[in-house]
Amino acid sequence: MKKTLNYFVIFCMTGVASFLCGIPYGVYGDSCENQRTDGFVSLVCYSGTKLDALYNQGAMGDLSGFVNRFFFASISIGGMLAVIRLVWAGYEYMASDLWTDKEKAKQIIKDTMLGIVLLIAVWIILNQINPHILDLQTYLPART
Repeated sequence: MKKTLNYFVIFCMTGVASFLCGIPYGVYGDSCENQRTDGFVSLVCYSGTKLDALYNQGAMGDLSGFVNRFFFASISIGGMLAVIRLVWAGYEYMASDLWTDKEKAKQIIKDTMLGIVLLIAVWIILNQINPHILDLQTYLPART
């Protein structure tokens, strides 16, 4: 009975996986008034929404805008994760009764503070070298 149940579960999981892998083949792009000319067809027409301003910043395929947003997003996410880790280590420190657990929590707090200092140092160092290095404006010659 158990062997039959295992085969049934494997058969069902294989069927579900096959179905989910086949779904993207039936998806088509939406027709939109202001279609991009670089070959990208969106699944939903986003003109007039907040996504329109996000997707159409700068030139088509603008790498500098992507790198800028990625850099600031990664710094922000790193800071948020560091604060969450700091709160969790503080909770472990307060809730633990054993001295070794308190030392472990102290070490986590020290490591987290070092991480926060490194996150801030990356931005400060890049800003001191050249304030425009964080803007990453690329000027490429036009193709002929």
